[in-house]
Amino acid sequence: MRKMPTKLALLGTGAIGSYVAEHVCSGAAGKWDVVGVFDHNPESAERVGQMLGACVAHDVQHMLDLSPDVVLETATADAVRSYAKEVLDRGIDLIVLSSGALLDERLLTEMKQLALRTGAMIYVPSGAIGGIDLVRAAAASADSSIRIRTSKPPQGLADAPYVKNLDVNLDTQAVIFSGGVRDAIRGFPKNVNVAASLALAAHDPECLRIEVEVCPDLQHNMHSITLESVFGSAEIIVRSRPMKNNPRSSLLAALSCIALLKRLQQPLQVC
Repeated sequence: MRKMPTKLALLGTGAIGSYVAEHVCSGAAGKWDVVGVFDHNPESAERVGQMLGACVAHDVQHMLDLSPDVVLETATADAVRSYAKEVLDRGIDLIVLSSGALLDERLLTEMKQLALRTGAMIYVPSGAIGGIDLVRAAAASADSSIRIRTSKPPQGLADAPYVKNLDVNLDTQAVIFSGGVRDAIRGFPKNVNVAASLALAAHDPECLRIEVEVCPDLQHNMHSITLESVFGSAEIIVRSRPMKNNPRSSLLAALSCIALLKRLQQPLQVC
């Protein structure tokens, strides 16, 4: 029988990690004892550590030595690639917000094998979208297709490798990318984790097509999802405010982490 988790560690103390930390501190994310935090930015890690009364770890190994029940990753896909297997190898549950990293089939297979061996769990929050439940249900049958258009203001896309490498014009409204989810993640690693989460829920990255659109007049991030399956069809539009201190990150993504942390401590699970 799995016991209720109570000890938490934060891997990443940027905009989303800090927002989650504030809600953990207030009790809005459940009753958690944050035993450690780690970030490559020592100033943000120190600030969050002081807020929570948690140990500021000097590396991930030190953070894991503090014996958390759960590690919440809100850092980057590189952090998942670097540290996820070590977390799971110790039998510690892992929440992965940077879900694009999990489209690496070899990494995901190794992570799942470790989780099965140690009894750890891998959780992926819904992030900046809705409809994960629909996609997961539709995946029970064959021949589902998913299309998503992610629309963002220029400041939310300016640092993307795809934009920088091709010197993409962000001054006028246009679809600047159209293709598969793996190519999208490589080109927009901090912008389209939503597509990766949909693909993971569908158990088939190839069923998903994504468009990335720049909209100079847009004041929020928008995701338009169309799902076709044996049950019929669904259309979902999510308009999500970016975080005030990081236009690349969605406030809804932070809230999804808070909701998941709270759900992990509840006996009733609505799936």
